[in-house]
Amino acid sequence: MTAIFTVLTEPPLGNSFSWSVNSLAGDIGRVNESSAFALQILMAAWEEGVRWGGTDLVTPATAAEFKELFEIFFGPEVPTDPDGFLLAEDGSVHEPRVSAKEFYGDRVVGSSFSQGQHYISLKGDADAFRRRTAEIITGHKVLDNGPEAAYFESTVVDARYLAHLASPVYFRTAFTGHLPYDY
Repeated sequence: MTAIFTVLTEPPLGNSFSWSVNSLAGDIGRVNESSAFALQILMAAWEEGVRWGGTDLVTPATAAEFKELFEIFFGPEVPTDPDGFLLAEDGSVHEPRVSAKEFYGDRVVGSSFSQGQHYISLKGDADAFRRRTAEIITGHKVLDNGPEAAYFESTVVDARYLAHLASPVYFRTAFTGHLPYDY
């Protein structure tokens, strides 16, 4: 993903955190003001922490939830054999043989090969991401939305979602607040 914004998060106060985004492209006008953007920023900050060894800052359950949110947003990868047939849980070809493309239809967006395994990639689920956003983000205010930067304050249902923000976090992201395949 190509980074669009630099992000700075401030340490949380209770269940709330303040954050800002600055455009890497200069004047882009107003940025997306949705609460989904706040959840995407939390996910990206967690991923940035994992990349730099900060996995101990959130509980294993919260880490699993962030991984699940990424899968909802980007869509899951489903393992297949080299010919595109679905695999059973034990890794053998599912019997009767089922074509992954026929089974998933228009949800398939691509195929890949990684670490010796073939996969198909499925679409992300905008509706599921909206539901999860509503469960996690309980408050969201736009403090300023200028041509090159925007400032927000967001509140979560449980402070565990903010554990990885104990110190200011600065990173780049391609998240924009928009949802996948939302058309």
